Amino acid sequence: MSENEHDSDAINDDCYDTYYDDKDPFQDDNNNNYTTSVTSNDPEQFEYIINTIKEVQTRFEPLVFSNAYIHTSSSSAICSICFKSETNFQSLICNHAFCHDCWSQYIDNNPQMILCPGTGERVFQAIDKPKPSKVACELCNLKFCFQCQLSYHAPASCDIMRNWLNKCRDDSETVIYISANTKDCPKCKVCIEKNGDWKTHENNYYECSKYRRQPQSQIETKQNRAREALKKYLHYFERWDNHQRSLKLEEQTRAKLLEKIEQNINAQNETYIDWQCLEKAADSLAKVSFLRIYT
Repeated sequence: MSENEHDSDAINDDCYDTYYDDKDPFQDDNNNNYTTSVTSNDPEQFEYIINTIKEVQTRFEPLVFSNAYIHTSSSSAICSICFKSETNFQSLICNHAFCHDCWSQYIDNNPQMILCPGTGERVFQAIDKPKPSKVACELCNLKFCFQCQLSYHAPASCDIMRNWLNKCRDDSETVIYISANTKDCPKCKVCIEKNGDWKTHENNYYECSKYRRQPQSQIETKQNRAREALKKYLHYFERWDNHQRSLKLEEQTRAKLLEKIEQNINAQNETYIDWQCLEKAADSLAKVSFLRIYT
C-alpha cells in the first residue's frame, strides 16, 4: 500500500477527540454517536461488543481524501466528460483527469461528498448515508457538520440550527433598531418612534391614538403576545451571543496557556505531565462554553 493510501485511510484522532466532543463518541444522542455498557464477563460477548463499537465508529466517520490524492495539472488537454479544452485538470491516483468544473460538479451532485466550506481545497466522503457528524479540516482547522456544513452544533439538530440562524438574521437588526429608537407609550405600552419635534404635534405630548372600537382586552392580548414573543427571543439571543463570545475568550485563554506551558517546559520547569492538568482545565471550560451555545 502506498504512502498516499495510508494518508487517506488513516483518520486523525485529533479531528474527533477535541473539546467539542461533549459526549462519549459512541453514545447515541441522535447525532450518530453510540455507546454500550461493557459489563459482560463472557469473553465472546465482550469481543462481540468491542467489534460492534468499532463497526459503528467506522461506519459513521467520514473518509478524508487528502491533497495527495487530488493532483492538479496545468497542462492543456481535453476533458473526457465535457470534451472542452481546459488547462486546470484534477485527478486521483488512477490518473483519470477531469477539468475543475466537472470535478466540482461531481462533488456537488454527490450527497456523500463535500468540500471543506473553509478553504474548498479538501474533499470529505462519508462511508455510509450522509448524516450529521463532525468533520475537522486539518488545513484550516474548521470543525463543521457533514450534513448541513454549518459549524459543528451537537447536540442541536441541523433543522434547529438553520431555523435559529435564519431568525437571527431576520430579527437581529429589527431588535437593535427598536431598542435604540423607540420607547413604550406610557398609556398603552406600544413601542412608538419619535419622528419629529414636540411642536409638530397638536398637543404638548404624544397622545395614544389607539383604535377605540376594538375591545380593549383584545388589543392588550395581542400586544402582550407580541411583547412576550420579543422578550423570549431577546432572552435566548443575548445568551447565545454571550456564550459565543465566551467560547472565543476560552479559546484565546487556552492558546495563551499552551504557550506558557511550552515556555516552562523549554525552561525545564518540570515536564508536560506536571502542567497537563491546566490544559485539561482549559479544555473543560471551552467544552462548557460550546455546550451552552447549542443547548
